[in-house]
Amino acid sequence: ASKPHKTEEKAPKAQSTDKTSPDHFERQLLVAFENDKLAEQRSKIFKKYEVKEIEKVGAGALYLVEVKAGEDLKKLQTKIAAEPGVRYAEPNVRMKTFIGQ
Repeated sequence: ASKPHKTEEKAPKAQSTDKTSPDHFERQLLVAFENDKLAEQRSKIFKKYEVKEIEKVGAGALYLVEVKAGEDLKKLQTKIAAEPGVRYAEPNVRMKTFIGQ
């Protein structure tokens, strides 16, 4: 007798106009400053590295920026993170939630 095959349903992939990798948005960084006063220097830093401010995130000194096409995200992340007053710069990671497992 043959055993029944177990089938798995796969969720449809989300469609996006932004070119993305599986775990982060390809051309976006989150840049956090030590405080709001230091965040006032952000336009100078963003202009230096030719990144575009998309929006302020939350109540703190955290900003979402877009990197030019063709830029090396990792290298730019390291350079921006080394700027005085910057707490960190990291890729905009996709968050996944699991409910009711």
